[in-house]
Amino acid sequence: MIAIASFRGAPLKKILFGLAAALVSAGAVLAASQPPEAVRKSVQAEIDAALAPSDDDEPGYNPPRIVAPASMFHRADINDDGVGDWVVDFEKSPNASYFCGTGGCRHRIYVSNAAGGWDLAMDTQVRAFKLRRSKGKTLLDVDFHGSVCGGFGVDPCPRGYVWSDATSRFAARAGAGGETFLAGGPVRLAIPPEASLPAPVRAAVAERTARCAALGRRYPYEDALVTDVGDLNADGQADWVVGGPYDACAYADDGSDSVPLPQTIVLVSTPAGHVAAWRGEAVEWGLDVAGRAAAFVTLSGAEDCGLNGKDCRKTYWRWDGAALVSKAAEQP
Repeated sequence: MIAIASFRGAPLKKILFGLAAALVSAGAVLAASQPPEAVRKSVQAEIDAALAPSDDDEPGYNPPRIVAPASMFHRADINDDGVGDWVVDFEKSPNASYFCGTGGCRHRIYVSNAAGGWDLAMDTQVRAFKLRRSKGKTLLDVDFHGSVCGGFGVDPCPRGYVWSDATSRFAARAGAGGETFLAGGPVRLAIPPEASLPAPVRAAVAERTARCAALGRRYPYEDALVTDVGDLNADGQADWVVGGPYDACAYADDGSDSVPLPQTIVLVSTPAGHVAAWRGEAVEWGLDVAGRAAAFVTLSGAEDCGLNGKDCRKTYWRWDGAALVSKAAEQP
């Protein structure tokens, strides 16, 4: 395998074009099932954007267009509806260095929906990726950059997910190695469309956006801390956490001092809709996915203990039918 530095510039692009041409002429790109046009166009747009001329390029530089090869696309059936879903491996793209790094390579999963289209269910970088079926369910096993689990880049960071027909998303589950506590909560595999959020969750995001605006700071939705934490009250519906200690609003691009953060809110589904079941300061938090219902966990103790969850006192908050209530904190 040839290692190519991951930076933008005309010489790098020319090398990439030469490699791509050589692979095609040698017949190294094998034919695969053709994805739907909407999926193909979405992936092609990412490749085009990565190779677009930049300020570092020579004046007048206009790179030729590279078409996403069929080898990037793999057919699957994630939601077991008989309609083809699609897995996209950007390591197979002609310009893979733009989509790969120490955290692995970018992967996408498009899952068919009832309207005849495809929803983006995963769009993130992982070092390992495995889809499998077990007991009639679709499971996803991945390995993130070690920093996601509070370690170093080379450290393993396995996480597991299961496809949920109820929410049409991947939900966090115990990992293949039995890991159940997720410091910082589950890693969201894709940013859900804001319009798809329950109204109370959207309202909580809007509240934070307005607060940031009042402080003269932007709070774009794609940077918002909005986390699907699975099912906290075992009713089959997704619950949400809005906020956390590393909220983008707290830190300005100009390096100015941080500002007080709005409270973290946990929204739990009820027959009357999602309700604010817990509000608190912007503490470190995590999720325990052991058992039938996941548990929201706040962390306290050593500074930045939430990075690994090992040096913290853990307080578990359980649904009592009206709110999340705590039991005595565990000692680290």
